Amino acid sequence: MVDRYPMETASFDNLPQDSPVSYLDYGGTLTYIGELVKEKRKENRDQRREFLIKKINNVNLSKVLDEIEFKSKKKWTMNNIHILRQIT
Repeated sequence: MVDRYPMETASFDNLPQDSPVSYLDYGGTLTYIGELVKEKRKENRDQRREFLIKKINNVNLSKVLDEIEFKSKKKWTMNNIHILRQIT
């Protein structure tokens, strides 16, 4: 006898006897559920990607760029002050 669904066989063998899942038909249950899980995970990934793209908008980018510019100017000014003190 060839077991066409070895993962399902292992899962059913490990279930408690009083589990309601044990009343499901054998053969393809996990295959069917696996496809649903696959679709749901893809949907969740797509939603997360859209959320992250919406969060990375021009307002947030401009805030980050302004902060970088401010820090660079501050560092540049501090370096010039240090150099001027060495010269004089």
